[in-house]
Amino acid sequence: MTSLRFREPHRRPQPTCRAVAASSRRDARGGGAPPPPGAGAPAPGPGGGGGGRGGGGRPGAAWAPRGGGPGGDTPPPPPPPGNTHKETQEPGPPNPPPSDPARGPGERKRIAQGLSELLADSYTLYLMTHNFHWNVTGRDFNSLHQMFMLQYTEQWNALDVIAERIRALGHPAPGTYKEFVKLASIKEVEGVPRSDDMVRHLVAAQEAIARTARKLFTLVNAANDQPTADLLTQRLDVHEKTAWMLRSLLEG
Repeated sequence: MTSLRFREPHRRPQPTCRAVAASSRRDARGGGAPPPPGAGAPAPGPGGGGGGRGGGGRPGAAWAPRGGGPGGDTPPPPPPPGNTHKETQEPGPPNPPPSDPARGPGERKRIAQGLSELLADSYTLYLMTHNFHWNVTGRDFNSLHQMFMLQYTEQWNALDVIAERIRALGHPAPGTYKEFVKLASIKEVEGVPRSDDMVRHLVAAQEAIARTARKLFTLVNAANDQPTADLLTQRLDVHEKTAWMLRSLLEG
C-alpha cells in the first residue's frame, strides 16, 4: 500500500524586528510604498478646483466655499457699517387751536380781553369784601361779618373759573396787582368806612361787575362761544342777586 504524504502549507516568513524598524523610518521620511495607479489626488472639476469637497464631484458642478452662499452652514456676513438708508418720518397733523376752530384768533383775543377785565373786577371785589369782613363794626357786626364771609368765599372760587376760561381760549390770564389796577373798573376803598357805607360800596361793586359781564355778551354770542356765555350767565345771576340782597339792608 502506497503511503500518502501531506505537505505543510507554505508559510510567509515573518519580518524581523530590524526590518520593521527600517520600514517605519522609510514611512516617516515619506518614502513608503508608491500608491496604486489612480489613487492620487482627485481630478480637478470644471471650475478649476482641486480635490476635496466640490473639487472632484459630479461633472459640471461649480465649486463654492462652505457656508458662504445659500444653503450654507453659517449666515451671510452683516452689511457694512455706514448704511446711508434712512427712513423718512411723515410730519404729523398740526396742533389744533385752543378753542373752537369756528372762532378766529381775533375773536378769541377780544373775548379773552373782556374776561381779563371781568377777572380784574372780580379780584378787586374779593379784596374789598374780605377787607370789610375783617373790619366791620357796629350793632350789625355779626350778621354782616357772616354775610361778607359767604360773599368773598364765593368770589374767590369764581376767580379760578374765569382765569381758566381765559387760558382755554389760548391767552395768559392776568395775575398781578399792576395788571388788575389797569384792567379793573372798580376803584379801591381807602380807610375803614362805616358799616352802612361798606354795604353801599359793595352794592356799587356788584353792579359794576354785572355791567362788565353783560357788555361782553354781544361779542360772545356773535362768536357762538357757548362755554363763555354760560360762564357769564352764571356770574350775572350771582352778582345781580347779591346786589339785591345788599340793597335790601339799606332800605330798612
